[in-house]
Amino acid sequence: MPVIAGKWVKLNINDTLVKCQLDLSLNFTNNTSTEDPCKPEDPGLGATNNEYTIDSTDWTIDFSGKQMADELAMAGFDQTDLLDLILNGDSTMDIEISTVRNSARYPYPVYITYTGTVLLTEASLNWPATGSATYDASFQGNSNLVQAVTAVTPTP
Repeated sequence: MPVIAGKWVKLNINDTLVKCQLDLSLNFTNNTSTEDPCKPEDPGLGATNNEYTIDSTDWTIDFSGKQMADELAMAGFDQTDLLDLILNGDSTMDIEISTVRNSARYPYPVYITYTGTVLLTEASLNWPATGSATYDASFQGNSNLVQAVTAVTPTP
């Protein structure tokens, strides 16, 4: 069975590509509740099962990127943009996650795009003694996450 290569997933923040992205996770949590169950009519039957209801779904994004020198990062979102949002701006932003999937039912790739509004909830800059400097950020979904699937048809 074919798998999606992680390198095929990209993240745009406020219509700007995140440069030198290292890792990206899109997480979903269903928030559930249950009413208190009644006691069983026959105590010999044992415990009753709880029935859960989904109240809401939360989504978050976590990503890591490599910190680039200013000359290299000018064309995309980088750690400087992230710090500017934290220190000087509104941490609400639009995101777009896009990937591609090949389908046995269709001879050309299918593009999948997720869009929504997020709040920047956490950020860190990492400067290790060896290796490359990196940065990490976490976002909380602040709208419905919209999925669009587009079949690609080549032009002649």
